[in-house]
Amino acid sequence: MSYYICIFISDLLYLGVAALALVSIIIVLIASNEANYSEIAELKENWNYGPLVDVTTDINCKPENYLIKDEWPGTVQGCLKNSGVRRYACTRESRGDLIDEIAPIPIRYWRGSLLCAERVPSSYLDLIIVKNGDLCPIDHKPCGRIDSLNNILCFPSKDSCPFNDFKIVLDGDVIPVGNYLTIDADGANLQFSNEFTDQPIISQFQMHEKQPCANSYYKNYQITPYILEVYYDKDKCDKPDTNGDILDMTWERIDSYSIFNQYRDNGIFNKMGILQDYDAVYNEMLISNRKTGLYERNYMGVSIACHSYLQDLNKSNDVFVRIQYLTEDVKMIKILSLYSLIMLSVGILINLYFFLHIIFKKCCSVYDDKKSLCIRLKLGIFSFVFYLVSFCLNCVIVAKIFANLEIAKDIYQNADCLNENSLKGLIKTGESVDQIEAYSVIALVTTLFNFLVLAVSSIIIHCCCKPS
Repeated sequence: MSYYICIFISDLLYLGVAALALVSIIIVLIASNEANYSEIAELKENWNYGPLVDVTTDINCKPENYLIKDEWPGTVQGCLKNSGVRRYACTRESRGDLIDEIAPIPIRYWRGSLLCAERVPSSYLDLIIVKNGDLCPIDHKPCGRIDSLNNILCFPSKDSCPFNDFKIVLDGDVIPVGNYLTIDADGANLQFSNEFTDQPIISQFQMHEKQPCANSYYKNYQITPYILEVYYDKDKCDKPDTNGDILDMTWERIDSYSIFNQYRDNGIFNKMGILQDYDAVYNEMLISNRKTGLYERNYMGVSIACHSYLQDLNKSNDVFVRIQYLTEDVKMIKILSLYSLIMLSVGILINLYFFLHIIFKKCCSVYDDKKSLCIRLKLGIFSFVFYLVSFCLNCVIVAKIFANLEIAKDIYQNADCLNENSLKGLIKTGESVDQIEAYSVIALVTTLFNFLVLAVSSIIIHCCCKPS
């Protein structure tokens, strides 16, 4: 068989299989991009808190015990030019003075008080809950509505219930009747009680200027933030979450407070004050007396059947650890898939160049077997390296899938949990993991096959098909 026919057939086979591998990696990349990291992280944060049993104003409070765990998101790099501040780093073309980014700043104070929480050392998945209207198990008592589905928390009869009522009483307002724990704050009293077993048990607090966006990629500001703030171009609820909601109505606004005082109390002005043009924002906050809100909510609920399934799953495999690995690994798979795609594309372009090169030479009657053999050897070794890197990256992707992504599939494939609104982000990720798993295996097999085709065809060509 002539050398020309040998390399034509082998490269045609290689490029065909490589195209299948390329399509598979693209699908993996798209599927990993569709996984909903923010909703999964939000669910993990919400479920990981235990119900409140005490609140103090201890200035030596440990970070893990802060009642309010929020943050001001910081700023991005900017460039100070004659025309003003621009939202990008300075380059040679856009000369100016670089403005360094500011890291996120924790928000721990509300109304001038650092609130320290003592919680039940249990997550939502560890709690005993029953459907609203059902009886608690023996030696347990109902303590309040534990989640967004109004399921009831059952607590040991000998123990005091967690807080099931929280009020903020402004100075001059009527103080409610009951046995309340009272904390003095700037312009108000914060009051907690555990005597209202028909009320929701609050577990989580956040600060927002307006009703929070359902898609946590965005923030709902009253006015456009400073140009370098992280959410400057994401300051409205522009896109819905997995459930199609624009606003997250699970949060209830319970208080309003001066945003100027809030920035001052949490040390945000200490960092922001060094930025160019920030005086205008500072003065606007001071003069307008613009308010930010304190929002509260209980747990994002699931049905009793799904809760029981997740409890069993949590006992055998820590669900929160696996969810943490899930979000980290899906992001990593996205990066690895991109690199694999680049490596494979370079290898394909190299072989495509040679494939078109010999056809052009043959058609123009200037084809030389010896020169083609030399080019084939050089380009074959070059493409072999890129292809090997792509294959190794696909091996890592498959290893990560089978190590840590099964939690999303476990929940996605469980009939009791499939229709839970609070799990939509996780279920959507489960669908993505199904695709990632299937097409990653295809990509791995095809890259391995291609790897062998390239190696074997090169050996056969150079051993059996001698150039004329």
